[in-house]
This record gives sequence, structure tokens and C-alpha cells, in this order.
Amino acid sequence: ACITQIDYQLGLLFARMREMGLLENTWIVFTTDHGDMLGDHHMAAKTTFLEGSAHIPLIVRAPAGKCQDNPLAGKRVESLVNLADILPTVLKIAGAPIPDDHDGVDLMSLVNAPAERDFYGACSNSFFCIIQGDFKYTWAHAGGEELCFNLKKDPQEQHNLANTAEARDVVEALRNELTQRMIACGNPLIENGRLKPGPSITGPRDVVKWPGFHSTAVETDLLH
Repeated sequence: ACITQIDYQLGLLFARMREMGLLENTWIVFTTDHGDMLGDHHMAAKTTFLEGSAHIPLIVRAPAGKCQDNPLAGKRVESLVNLADILPTVLKIAGAPIPDDHDGVDLMSLVNAPAERDFYGACSNSFFCIIQGDFKYTWAHAGGEELCFNLKKDPQEQHNLANTAEARDVVEALRNELTQRMIACGNPLIENGRLKPGPSITGPRDVVKWPGFHSTAVETDLLH
């Protein structure tokens, strides 16, 4: 239903743009700020670095009439990208200067020269993530819980490798990398060069609830 609603509204927008002749000179970037778990891992909403929440669509379309002539038309890039790449991409399309202090890259440049990129993310200073190569590592401040997935072999994130002997070296390397990224950002959750976990969650009342979304009386009401 959520996806159908988005498709319906975009159809109205694009139809109106076509009627007004705007599709002939408009670049379209389709993306979003986050996904929605929609039941994956028995979860709803967002605020996690699991694929259902963090792996979002990103489609760039040239103006109508120019798509077939554009050498990049129909290309799919496998490089890891993120929302910071939108700024330099749009500025490049517009022929505007790109600031030296931006964090992203022009997405068009990745089409013919794919790059091996890492990802570092933090959410509400509670959840943290590092992605390198095929592996994703996440760390939660609450209890210091860890997850590690091989996204190539396990795209649905069903097998946590964090406590397995086979991935011990990978997990340690990613944990160290995450620690260094957090230190570089001046994050206070580092103590003596190590990740500093907080108290573990022991029950529903330990989970922060959003007014209007959760019941404070029903123990099992944990939408997020």
C-alpha cells in the first residue's frame, strides 16, 4: 500500500509535468531519506541500519528527449552511494562549481569508473554502522550489541556473523574502523580508544517511545 501510494502520487506529478512541457528540460532525481522496515525482522519504521531502513532507491533521469542520446542512459552503478552524493551531482548537472569541503562524489563519474567506497553512519548517537566491501557491521550503544552481515552472500541479513569464529577477523577490523571514525568525529561514546556501551535494554519500558505513535500503557506496543 505504501509503495502503491508513492507510485500514484508520482504518476500525478509526472503527468502534470508532461502537460506543462516540463519533462523536456527537467532532470529527475528519485530517492528518499530512509526506507521502512515494513515487517522485515519483525520491525516497523526506520532508525536502524538494516537494509529495509537504510538501503534506499536512487535513480537519476535526464530530461525527456535526451535520454536515448545520453551515453549514461540505462546504466546501473554497483558502487556504494549515499545522499551526500546528491549535492555534487546536481551541481555538476547545472554547471555550477562544487565546494571543496563536500563529502560526496558526482554520481555520473561512477558510471564508467566504479569505485570501491566505504560507508559510515550514525543515527541519534544510538546506532552506528560501517560498510566495507561485502560486509556491514553495526553497533548499538545500548548494551554494545553487534551485528555483522555478508551482504553479498546474505542480502536479507539473516545470519549474524558478529559472534562467529569464521568472521572474527572481519568483525574486529570493522569494529576498529568504526571506532576510528567515531574518534575522528569527536564522539563521546569512546573510552580509552574503545567503544563504550550503555546499559542493556531489559524490557519494553527501556525503549524510547514517540508520543502519538506508542502507547505508554501497553507493554507490547513497540512500533519502533
